[in-house]
Order: sequence, then C-alpha cells, then structure tokens
Amino acid sequence: MPQVLVSELRLCSSSTFNNISTQFVTDGSGGLTAQERGTFRYDSTVAKAIGIPKLKEEESVNLSYGVVLEPVDALSISK
Repeated sequence: MPQVLVSELRLCSSSTFNNISTQFVTDGSGGLTAQERGTFRYDSTVAKAIGIPKLKEEESVNLSYGVVLEPVDALSISK
C-alpha cells in the first residue's frame, strides 16, 4: 500500500519524542484517504489512554575489542 507523507510535526528533546503526521494512503478504489499517524512516549496521555503499560528499564553489558596491525608503513589491517 503506497503512502505519501504530506505534512509532519516533530518535537524532540532529551526527555520526549512525539511525532504527528498526516499521510495520504491509497484506498481500494485508487483514491487517496488522509490518515493521522503518531509516535508518542509510553508515559504520554495518548499512550495511557490506549492502555500502554509502564516500561521496565533495560540493562545491558557491552564489550568490544579492536586490533590494528601495521606490518609496513603503507599498510594497516584492523579488525
């Protein structure tokens, strides 16, 4: 189903992200229908109204390594 983005409003900061847009979607008869789409934080009024539960904080461990070899001046190999 092809979609065309017509207008978009984005509000960003370090603690919030909301995105509201109007998209025109092709309907079954070949015409276009306007639809409102949104992305909201889990603790926003909209999310609470449709029953989105409070999220649990994620924890992770990240390990990385790197090796750089320079067997001669004009050649370096990294992994």
